[in-house]
Amino acid sequence: MNKILENHFRIPAGMVEIKGPQSFTAESGFFRFGPLTHCYGRRWTECAKKSELSHDSASSVRSKGGVCFLPFDLQEIVDGLRYERYISGEANQRVGSLARAVYYAIRPLLPVGLRRYAQRRALRGWNHPGFPVWPVDRTVDLLLEQVLLLAMEARGLQEIPFIWFWPDGSTGCITMTHDVETKAGLRFCEELMQMNERYRVPASFQLIPGARYCATLDDVAGIRGRGFEVNVHDWKHDGAMFSSRQAFLEASARVQGCVEEWNVKGFRSGALYRNPDWISEMKIAYDMSVPTSGRLEAQPGGCCSLFPWFFATPSDTAHDRNAGSVLEIPVTMTQDYSLFHVLQEYSLSTWEAELAEVLNGNGLASFIVHPDYIRGNREQRLYLSLLEQISRLRSDHKVWVAAPAEIHQWWSLRAGMTLVRMGDGWCVEGEGSERASIAWARRSEEGLYFKVDQVVSAEGELYSES
Repeated sequence: MNKILENHFRIPAGMVEIKGPQSFTAESGFFRFGPLTHCYGRRWTECAKKSELSHDSASSVRSKGGVCFLPFDLQEIVDGLRYERYISGEANQRVGSLARAVYYAIRPLLPVGLRRYAQRRALRGWNHPGFPVWPVDRTVDLLLEQVLLLAMEARGLQEIPFIWFWPDGSTGCITMTHDVETKAGLRFCEELMQMNERYRVPASFQLIPGARYCATLDDVAGIRGRGFEVNVHDWKHDGAMFSSRQAFLEASARVQGCVEEWNVKGFRSGALYRNPDWISEMKIAYDMSVPTSGRLEAQPGGCCSLFPWFFATPSDTAHDRNAGSVLEIPVTMTQDYSLFHVLQEYSLSTWEAELAEVLNGNGLASFIVHPDYIRGNREQRLYLSLLEQISRLRSDHKVWVAAPAEIHQWWSLRAGMTLVRMGDGWCVEGEGSERASIAWARRSEEGLYFKVDQVVSAEGELYSES
């Protein structure tokens, strides 16, 4: 179970040790771990004799001989959140697939105003208390921090070094993505690229290959020639790709053909319809289809994390996720469509609040802004204000602004780096280590906090533990 902490934080192997119980409950369910963290999965049978949410399972943590004993399997709990296994079962998925098929069948006949009204009606109650928390849910990140703290206490460690999450000591990361849904949106891409260039904000454009406007190699070359990234956006964007296993296999084979023909690496599903277990089978480098908190999405759920994470592959052993797996780059910010047509908000208030919370957690702020929905003057002014704010965060707060392919490259390199003891200090080894920073997870009365040292030099500069 140590691997999940080592993979997320890139701490030295064997520095802490955690173990799970010998016996588990037969069924999974929600339970509490600490005052604010709600988890989902199986628990220790002794723990499960008590009420799930009234009993704090953290009180069942034990330590002996430097080992932290948890009342659950940490990897199983994290996977239950990342893979959205807390969502209701197969029967509801079938009903959802039927409703989705009916909607997409009649969608071309519906006026835009009626479509937006129907979508707002379908999302009634989205702002009621529930899980995941909206607009930002950090359950996975907080759980990993909480367990690392408990493991450090079991070993009597006041601090522990790890490889910082982002390159060059950046405090967090922002990525901008544009899903192109119509011919009008495709025509507007030229103007959108000019806006991004004005503020030096890199971006990726997701193009639909199989329907609507049927993106061509010329479209790909035109965007890429301006220095922007291109990825595949579903197959037909008709809500069908994840409606059944057979539909997925057929569509993913066609998507794979586009990935090869366009020479691209990434994928995003239409309307964020998804099945994380199936996405992991796709021959892509990274996916961008799983929201952190999907309360405003057509498909509810969310992976409850502000950081990229690797899917499991059949070759993974001992929960060791590796850089050869598909990387999930989660959608962590409210989409522009939801902002305008569900929240009916035309200000930066929601985005600013989300940015503050995401960057306070040193996470990834991942935007979807559609060229189809920002063609109006009011929407363009708002988008330019957002770009200006992103530019300020980069210059004033050392936030890394990167395209998805850059995030995938960094996260893959980081997964191959190791912290190595050298004398009284530590250095980072591995490809890309010249951009890595050593950080420290430190205990305090308030809990765990992080401190980042300066960037490690290419010569392998050492850092003392004092």
